[in-house]
Amino acid sequence: METTLREADSLLAIDIGDITTRAVLFDSVEGRYRFLAIGSSPTTAVAPYQDVREGVRLALARLQEVTGRRLISDDFRLLVPEQENGSGIATVTVTLSAGAPLRIVIMGLLEEISVESARQLAATTYAGIVDTISMNDRRNPESRLDALLSARPDVIILAGGIEGGASHSVLQFVDTVRLACRLLPNEQRPVVLYAGNQALVEEVKTALGSLTDVRITSNIRPAQEVESLEPAQVQLANIYRSIRLRQLGGVAELDARHRAALMYEICEARELRHERIVPDAQVAHGAAAAALDFGRLEDHQSRAARRVASRVHDVPVSGKTLHRGILVHGRDHHAVLERELADA
Repeated sequence: METTLREADSLLAIDIGDITTRAVLFDSVEGRYRFLAIGSSPTTAVAPYQDVREGVRLALARLQEVTGRRLISDDFRLLVPEQENGSGIATVTVTLSAGAPLRIVIMGLLEEISVESARQLAATTYAGIVDTISMNDRRNPESRLDALLSARPDVIILAGGIEGGASHSVLQFVDTVRLACRLLPNEQRPVVLYAGNQALVEEVKTALGSLTDVRITSNIRPAQEVESLEPAQVQLANIYRSIRLRQLGGVAELDARHRAALMYEICEARELRHERIVPDAQVAHGAAAAALDFGRLEDHQSRAARRVASRVHDVPVSGKTLHRGILVHGRDHHAVLERELADA
């Protein structure tokens, strides 16, 4: 049975950060989430552990110690759902920001339109933009290709062309990506997230699908004054997760049900956008990069966790949405180019 945040009696939020792993416990009281306690541990993604599960286990052990509430079974599984005796937890979410930021290259037609929307999209995950290639810059095709190869991106966000608009210029960028993928070793080829003119989807798949991982999402700029980021955010979160599953030890094991569960959790998160938790300003933490299922924790020898104080705060459930879909633009002398640029 699916559980929403409004229905859940308790919530355990686990954040695997680059330095610290935190386990935060909330309880629902009269329609508000009450912040109960936090346990933390150094993140164990690097040597000597190279497995994020050890840090999670230590953070949970500390949280159990602080609250006196049993959260893990004898075989090191989270106790879900909540038990009649008060042990366990109703809902669990795991966020991940350990590891270096994703390296993203943005490719779009115009800085003021598709490139700007792509930047907004990139800002929704833990990533850094290492280069931007657009029709506005003065580099020739060879220089753009060299820049793309030098950037070594994990992800390319390819945008441009409103619906029914530019095609030729977008396909020129696709050709640049195709050449770059042919020149790069298989293991260094970036994931391509195509978020442009939907009339070109099949051509993009044909050009790039045999060379690298191509993800298709709806146009992030379907009209000059409309920005639609939410579907692309879901795809970018999927990409983030798949890259971290490869890069960080123990993440795949935490994501026990793998890709099918991943899609379910992301869809559920979208459904809960109108019931999101708004934390107290004194305990607010950085934005989460991606949600993961929580699988089995391996049995490791106990080690001391960092000392953590228990604090209590009220956390109301808000009805605010995360993003607005309509942009308010001033006069844009170049907007027509998103339709017609280089199509002559």
